[in-house]
Amino acid sequence: MLDNEETYKRLKTSPTASTTKEVSKFINNLLESNKITKESSFRLKITDATTPRLYGLPKLHKENIPLRPIVSFTDSPTCGLAKELSFLLKLLIGKSKYHVRSSSDFASSITHEILQTDEIMVSFDVVSLFTEVPIQLALNIAKQRLQSDPDLSQRAGLSTSDLIKGLEICLNSTNFTFRGKHYKQVFGTAMGSPVSSAVANLVMEDIETRALETFTDPPRLWKRYVDDTFVIMKKSKLSEFLTHLNKIVNSIQFTMEKEKEGCLPFLGLLVKRSPSGHLLSAVYRKPTHSERYLNFRSEHPIQHKQSVVNTLFQRAKKNSSTVQDLNSELKYVKRTLLLNGYPKWIIKNRKKKQHSRSPEFRSKIVLPYSADLGETLKRILGRHRMQTFFKRIIELRTILASGKDAVPASKRRGVVYEIPCGSCEHRYIGETKRSLSTRLKEHHRDALPRNILKNPEKIALTKHAAQSGHAFNWDYAHVLHRVNNYHKSIFLESLYINLKTNTVNNKSANFPAAYYSVLKHE
Repeated sequence: MLDNEETYKRLKTSPTASTTKEVSKFINNLLESNKITKESSFRLKITDATTPRLYGLPKLHKENIPLRPIVSFTDSPTCGLAKELSFLLKLLIGKSKYHVRSSSDFASSITHEILQTDEIMVSFDVVSLFTEVPIQLALNIAKQRLQSDPDLSQRAGLSTSDLIKGLEICLNSTNFTFRGKHYKQVFGTAMGSPVSSAVANLVMEDIETRALETFTDPPRLWKRYVDDTFVIMKKSKLSEFLTHLNKIVNSIQFTMEKEKEGCLPFLGLLVKRSPSGHLLSAVYRKPTHSERYLNFRSEHPIQHKQSVVNTLFQRAKKNSSTVQDLNSELKYVKRTLLLNGYPKWIIKNRKKKQHSRSPEFRSKIVLPYSADLGETLKRILGRHRMQTFFKRIIELRTILASGKDAVPASKRRGVVYEIPCGSCEHRYIGETKRSLSTRLKEHHRDALPRNILKNPEKIALTKHAAQSGHAFNWDYAHVLHRVNNYHKSIFLESLYINLKTNTVNNKSANFPAAYYSVLKHE
């Protein structure tokens, strides 16, 4: 894939530093113009940015198992800016009558459709949408949609030109690394950037509108989810319409899949033509489906397992048009759940998903799950009006190789770290949203004798050095934990502080062990 010079270009060095400066300059200009607050600028800027990394996901259901290229933009220079722009652009999507929000939404929309004898069900799919979207076309469409949005000034507080300038920076920042080599995607948007999905949707809405309005005999029904479409049109117009569709934007080409034996899969559904011509729907699974779900014996909260049961049964009820299809799907779900270790009582006693949230909670916290202590800790925090949610830290995907270039621990952003004293048992524990290497340089500078004399009590590290005359062992500084959301991680540091004072060997400690510290303190 990377040998394709029409899409990718080899670079001698990474442009990450220059991109970081460009983003910072853009955000600083907005800040100086009082268009954003200082707090917003901190959220948009990514200091100590890392180069985006390429990896591939295999399309197991496709012939020859091609790879879907994904670029991880986590902690990249444009990550914060792209997230904000994506949020604004997504508010413009879905206002078209052709847009499909979900499989259940689509299933309900086709209940009254009747196919005529000269009509056929087809699906037009885009070949590699993200890498084929022309950036200038995307910018023009986004500009038109933003200018026509009457509520933009209330939501964003920025002008259309400001938003387009930020979007241009994000869309043109398509460099990445793979196996230590640097590349740039010279055409299209990068799949993986937070803003790419929103941009691709806007472009698809523009393409479908132009195609349907300029064709002499357009499809009677056109429904689309991102780049997948469900279409009903006359058989005699298929080839002509496909040619017309592929002329709208030269780089974006469509393929066509016709119904087979009166059936066509779309969005997890199998749409079927009944003898009378009415459209029916049933749950569809690809041939590569493994029948594996979260095993009941896995160490997960019971709520997660109950959610698996509820989701499968709700999907069966929403997406099955006939009693026969419903009963068949329910039978399949029960059999599959039993194969995944689910007892009969949890299958029978399934409950409807509760969406209400108690107003008594003043904050929420997400913690790694421990079967022995999780529920106990949840009750304790609940007494302090903190709503607790659980997540898994060790998962199969964390054990398997991801294919992405590894980021050295010293270069990872948002970490809780430890610096041992070189002369005693004291250790400094800190937290930073930047990389450990950058923070260590600052600590090392603060710990210089001349700087200690100027401000001996700047932080606990310099205070200890001033009072004891000891020097810290910088070579043994290390990361204790990665913080996914820096601004919500104050509790993590307190866990580690308790852990440090209550365990002998801190290196072998993990979060379940830290639970004991919190419980002991309580």
